[in-house]
Amino acid sequence: MDFFVSWQFIVFCLGISGIIYVIRSFVEYTLANNKKFSKNSKIWRNLVLPILPVFIGAISPFIFKTYPYPQELMFNGGKIIFGIVAGLLSGLVYRVFKGVLYQKFNDSLPNETISVNAPINPEIMPGPETSNNNVNN
Repeated sequence: MDFFVSWQFIVFCLGISGIIYVIRSFVEYTLANNKKFSKNSKIWRNLVLPILPVFIGAISPFIFKTYPYPQELMFNGGKIIFGIVAGLLSGLVYRVFKGVLYQKFNDSLPNETISVNAPINPEIMPGPETSNNNVNN
């Protein structure tokens, strides 16, 4: 069970999320002007999009043969189940990973907001008023 929190599993889930994002972007772009089949159709939203990550995860062991799967998964059956579970959890892992990154970068930024219209202190940063005085002196 430890391999579900391993780096291999997290990277595999994020890879599936990336593949799904590319497929979804491409299909929804091509369907934007299609009159017969819309990107808001029930087939696309309720059938294809939920099944696609599981399908991509299930066929991934046959496509990515050199991926460093956990050592416990020596046979294709275990790799297929690993891919199915990764496909099922890929959306959740992506959201958690995105939230952790957002929190990490948000905490490292200063808490003060910088206004574009904030007055500049001429003693710290010379402006046009101080530069004219320097030219005349």
